[in-house]
Amino acid sequence: MGDISLVKKCIFCYEDCSGSKRAKEHIFPQHIQRRFSIHKAKLLNAHSKVVSGDFAGGHISILPPERQMTFSGFLAGSICSKCNNGWMSDLETKVIPFIYDLIEGYRNVSHCNNDERNLLALWAFKTSAVLSESTTAPQNRLLPRHAEQFYKSGCTEIPKRVAVFAYSSETEGFLWSLSPTWQLTTHSSLPQDLMTFMSKNAYKIFIQLGRLMLVTCYWPSETVTYTKEQWAGFELTNNGVDTITSYDTRDFFEQEAEAFLMSISAEI
Repeated sequence: MGDISLVKKCIFCYEDCSGSKRAKEHIFPQHIQRRFSIHKAKLLNAHSKVVSGDFAGGHISILPPERQMTFSGFLAGSICSKCNNGWMSDLETKVIPFIYDLIEGYRNVSHCNNDERNLLALWAFKTSAVLSESTTAPQNRLLPRHAEQFYKSGCTEIPKRVAVFAYSSETEGFLWSLSPTWQLTTHSSLPQDLMTFMSKNAYKIFIQLGRLMLVTCYWPSETVTYTKEQWAGFELTNNGVDTITSYDTRDFFEQEAEAFLMSISAEI
């Protein structure tokens, strides 16, 4: 009998996904790759060090790439065929009617109805979980328990205190980032060990597809309130979000992707 501890588990359902049970799940879905002819485009998998102010990502990085691949070759390692061919495929089918127009810039996120925003949030969370699991980033990744909670909800509910932001950008690109950087406002003195724990378990995962920018984020505090700048799109998961009108990070960053990522902060 083989060592059961060596069996590879699906990040969502925790079932065996080793061998023939493993799906060839593309991080960036094939239908999007085909639509925008990016399947052969080179993808640089590199990350910046955890230094305040740096933007760590697939295309925006201060380090040489760990490996070079194409979008079509960027595959998930821990997704089972049952999930891939079941609820994940269903979710892709549901977003196709509107996500292309968002990516191409023919439609603004502000024009999405509530059902479309909810589907976009679920899609962003799913894609962020798969992306996070498939990288060797030194930055914080989506927590495994959040992927499990999402699955146990029937893949219909974003985990508590996880927020998803969407923005229709003026510039286009195909980028991704796992960022360690937060602007944090605290209303009371917190022990250093608690702040260290929070920082290690927080995450911000950025994805840009054409003109559509998405951020899936989490700060581990019962009292967290997310804040965003007025220009920076919409929060899709109905978390309480404060809007900042007196500050605009676009004045400090050359790239719109960086500005959008840093426009989202937290108060505890």
